[in-house]
Amino acid sequence: GVASGAVAAGGRAAARRVGMQAWFGRTAGGGGAAAAAGSEAVDGADTATAQERITRLRDACEAAFSTSYASAAAVVGDGSKRAKAMAAVAAELDRVKVEDVGLGPSEHRASSPTEVLMGVVRKLGGSAIGGKDGVDERQTKYEAAGQDMLPAPPLPGEPGVPGNAASGRAPPITYLNVFECAAFSVGIFVLPARARLPLHNHPDMLVLSKLLFGSMHVRSYDWEEPPPEGAPHYAAPAATGGRLARIRENGVITAPVEPQVALPSEGNLHAITALTPCAMLDVIAPPYNTRVAGRDCTYYRESPVEDSGATPGTADGRGMRVRLTEYEPADDFVVRGGYYTGAKPT
Repeated sequence: GVASGAVAAGGRAAARRVGMQAWFGRTAGGGGAAAAAGSEAVDGADTATAQERITRLRDACEAAFSTSYASAAAVVGDGSKRAKAMAAVAAELDRVKVEDVGLGPSEHRASSPTEVLMGVVRKLGGSAIGGKDGVDERQTKYEAAGQDMLPAPPLPGEPGVPGNAASGRAPPITYLNVFECAAFSVGIFVLPARARLPLHNHPDMLVLSKLLFGSMHVRSYDWEEPPPEGAPHYAAPAATGGRLARIRENGVITAPVEPQVALPSEGNLHAITALTPCAMLDVIAPPYNTRVAGRDCTYYRESPVEDSGATPGTADGRGMRVRLTEYEPADDFVVRGGYYTGAKPT
């Protein structure tokens, strides 16, 4: 399959095959439903097993999108069907716990993100961070200094705080394939601090994401102008000067938080930077497919424009106009496959 091929390949090619799903137009609104539905909570606590929760997530995805590409594309392309599918899947996604997917001990809520990530490293049998014994020296330094997280990346054209999360070489990201079919894929991105998913798109896709632990910075965009005549809707070729887009969201997300969503025309372009070690569980329908025209992942470079349209001094940059141009990410953008050790659906 698309994601499993990436697990074997590693690197930027792997990132393209598994797809760079990340969000964020708005919350999916699944939290309330998740608290009330399904296996029968006692005093607000979900009494289901990890396997039951993962099975319910798989079943919700199949009920929402079926198992074929055509069925998923039809649901995602229909506003009312998409909303119903989004609510059902988000409810089950919101139930999943970090220990369900094999990323930490049951007592992870009392552990630091680094302790959880070191558990992941041990399970993967290697280093998810780099450096001696899998520990990134930059990470231990900022934790030793008592900082909760690295400074967020700057807005396009701004210098940024020294040592911000977008500075320096980015460590590798690990992708864990949970399950997939032609209609949808479910997987986990495990990001050490400073890891970055460059700005990328999700052509005609619905993406639901749950941050399992840690904090990340997210910047999403909506297109402001159409593509060149005759070009695909996601095109922004350098030869024509790229395209204008506006920042939709620009801020920090910290677990626990409701599942987030990227829609085909809202928040469909986004970049993610890990401010602490973190992991996100993604459902994407229909999946990326490098063998089908228009189903691949495209990456974009951000360039400031003279008339940004943003209010001077606006901290979050929402509404800021930026020029986006297609490009290939730097060599330090690496996504490598790991072995999923969490609960399997029945």
